[in-house]
Amino acid sequence: MRLHTILLSLLFPVAAAAQPAAEWIRTTHNFGAFSENDGKATCKFQFVNKGDSPVIIRSARATCGCTTPDYSKAPIAPGDTGTVEVSYNPTGRPGRFDKKIYVDLNTEPSRYTLTVMGSVIGTPATIGQRFPAEAGPFRLRNSAIAFGEVYTGHGKTFFLDVYNTAQQPLVPRWEDLPSYITLTAARDTVYPGENLAFTFTMAADKAPMLGLLTDSIMLNPGSGYDRIPVPVMVMVKEDFSKLTGGQRLNAPEIAVSDPTLDFDKISRSTGTVTRTFTITNRGKDQLLLRRVYTADPGISIKTSATKVKKGKSATITVSVDPSQIPADMLNARINIIANDPMNPVTTVRAVGIITP
Repeated sequence: MRLHTILLSLLFPVAAAAQPAAEWIRTTHNFGAFSENDGKATCKFQFVNKGDSPVIIRSARATCGCTTPDYSKAPIAPGDTGTVEVSYNPTGRPGRFDKKIYVDLNTEPSRYTLTVMGSVIGTPATIGQRFPAEAGPFRLRNSAIAFGEVYTGHGKTFFLDVYNTAQQPLVPRWEDLPSYITLTAARDTVYPGENLAFTFTMAADKAPMLGLLTDSIMLNPGSGYDRIPVPVMVMVKEDFSKLTGGQRLNAPEIAVSDPTLDFDKISRSTGTVTRTFTITNRGKDQLLLRRVYTADPGISIKTSATKVKKGKSATITVSVDPSQIPADMLNARINIIANDPMNPVTTVRAVGIITP
């Protein structure tokens, strides 16, 4: 019986099953640079059915709503051409784009990837909305590099998009970076009408001190342009999360004699006026005053000690120069950063009225 079957198969071979096959003419289209005012940009991707049965386009989908595919709904006969039309909507999307469209056919393989790319030259209104901060020939997504809170032993990143409004490619350089900040970017050059994302990474352990840090990084657009300062802000905090229960029980405990220093009325011609308050350690371990500072102008601070033993106190002297106070009211914050895990930052207010 087996020999009989083999002989029959040799005499009467079974025809191979018909198969569709798609051969794409191209899978990538570059629109180049075009204006947002030009409206939707459209291109066509075509394939030829190289098989011996019809090709059916089952679906075509893009990776975002700005890109819309449309395709032939009828089966494509052997030797015929199928079409996928792709439109990109540039409205409100200035800068470079690179979008994928996934097309599923009844072929092997079944999944094909198409790509559209280009660069949208935005209108002034759109650029102003997306990149509100001016920086010479550039527009920035943010006016400052603000990391927020970063704890010791940790890092944090901030992404800043830079858009080129000039008519020529520019190679921006970032200068005077603080030692606790590193910078990376995908490339060096920003082409006209395109934006480039810069990644700033802050390492808290490299910061010079705890508390609020403010710096400026200089953006150098290149030859013929002035450097532009970009502010940097970060709040560095001590990480107490790894303390054991025993360490917390034996931790220092900060207490201030008065949460408010009242300078009453101060004449601008009086000269420097001082007030004092005390910091007492009510805990068991030594209290370390990491930093005592204020960001308000016209105020200086002196600390009698930075290490306070159990039950002991330190005196903080606050001096106010009324001629340097910009408003008629004094309302300053004295920030005390210590190694008390329950109260790592304590604030004392300095208040008063500034008279002529």
